[in-house]
Amino acid sequence: MSYAALVEHNRKLFRLHHVDALASWDEAAMMPAGGEEARADALVMLRGLIHQRATDKRLSDLFGAARADVQRLSPWQLANLRLMEREWLRATALPQDLVEAMSLAESRCE
Repeated sequence: MSYAALVEHNRKLFRLHHVDALASWDEAAMMPAGGEEARADALVMLRGLIHQRATDKRLSDLFGAARADVQRLSPWQLANLRLMEREWLRATALPQDLVEAMSLAESRCE
């Protein structure tokens, strides 16, 4: 079922975002002297990977199939589908290089 595949995809994205949040907090609160560049590079890579996964071209087909099968979804699942698709559309509006540049600028501002 396409909806189930989308839910699993978003569950994995959530976990990656959780790791990003932990690394970002650590960068802001506990970063040892001299570790800034390595952490910035790691966050750029992580956020780039998250963006690649969030904008995977196969998601378009999954969303199309899930929308075609709405009669099987509960009202809660329909709302969840709309939210997942909205997040996907927002992610696809940003190019990969911009996401990485924003991450590097954010890290350097810390």
